[in-house]
Amino acid sequence: MRWNWSSATLIFAVALLTRLIASTLLYHLQLDPKLDYWEFGWETGRIAHSISVGKGFSAPVYGYEGPTACMAPVYPYLLAGVFRVFGGFTKWSALAILGLNSIFSALTCFPVFHIARRVLGPRTAIWAGWGWAVYPFAIYFASVRVWETCLTTLLLSLALWFTLVLADGARPILWAIYGGLWAVAALTSPATLSVLPALAAYIFFRTRRQGTAVYLTRAMVSGIVFLILVTPWFVRNFRTFHQFVPFRDNFGLELRMGNNGDTSDVYIDWAHPAHNPAELHELVTLGEIAYFQEKKAQALDFIRKYPGFFLWVTARRFVFLWTGFWSLRHDFLANEPFEIPDVLFTTPMAILMLIGMKQAWHAVGTATLPLLFCIVLFPGIYYVTHVDLHYRHPIDPVIVIFVVYAIRNAWVRRKGASFALQA
Repeated sequence: MRWNWSSATLIFAVALLTRLIASTLLYHLQLDPKLDYWEFGWETGRIAHSISVGKGFSAPVYGYEGPTACMAPVYPYLLAGVFRVFGGFTKWSALAILGLNSIFSALTCFPVFHIARRVLGPRTAIWAGWGWAVYPFAIYFASVRVWETCLTTLLLSLALWFTLVLADGARPILWAIYGGLWAVAALTSPATLSVLPALAAYIFFRTRRQGTAVYLTRAMVSGIVFLILVTPWFVRNFRTFHQFVPFRDNFGLELRMGNNGDTSDVYIDWAHPAHNPAELHELVTLGEIAYFQEKKAQALDFIRKYPGFFLWVTARRFVFLWTGFWSLRHDFLANEPFEIPDVLFTTPMAILMLIGMKQAWHAVGTATLPLLFCIVLFPGIYYVTHVDLHYRHPIDPVIVIFVVYAIRNAWVRRKGASFALQA
């Protein structure tokens, strides 16, 4: 039997198998009973457990039972469904949710393949598909991280693929699907919306010959579908908190966690109520909305007092997101044993990505703009709050496409030189 190595289905099958194997080997990492299985999904796990036992979308941290909007709703409800079927914080629920993550991650092979094919050609598409299938971070996050990361990555990749389809002209029904896709993405991770205006502008730029009225009509269809799908969550939040909370309400806490003067780690435990009894007491006393507003005020006050420090730590977060490097302090390395391996892998990836971006721009010009928008815009919120490499994961498919494009071009040049020598 001959394998069709250019088949997207085969690429998907290999990707899924590698992720499922890793999940079965690593699922036990979710089963630490400390703080009632806090590391089984963190806030997502706590909220999902609350939903599954009939207490609603609430209790995001151990010790606080109030309603919450600190997470967008899609993934907590998905995890709650897993808990309903397989039990809360059990071996089988861990295997089930990591299996779903693996499916989401493996399915991302399809948009990766088709994005690369539309922009950079069929050969690069094959390389990109296989690149995603064996991409270490994709395998790792799917098999150890109970979070919305893999689902968000799939949804953003699909939205990018649809952007390219709509830019080439498409039926109105696809515009409705586009609006629905963005709604689900926003209700999974609102950070995805950071690239929507630029992608919408790109579609307009590419389809302007059809007329502004045609574009606006179709964009309105997308917008209506988007609003229909997100409005129930907005209504729930308004009825719960008596004020407008569009997607999530925890920006103030995220800003405070990254801007408090402590740079001993990329994630400052003491600034979070899950790790600090004083912060937990303040959350319980004030309630979620007032607590997050207080954290936002504290963060902004710190930034105003120390603008130079803010710029410096923002630059450090930028460097970390693209190189994996934060610190060489012994206490940090003891707590983050994969720091050096991450740097040795992430830094060359960033360099190859830049090379691939430059080569792609010279080869196809503005066709690369949607991919570049994702690279530039999506991480912006994390530069000013706090970072982790899994926050970057939703744009990793684009990074992989550029990296394999650079590698393939180098391989083609070397192969051509070899043929020339043989001749």
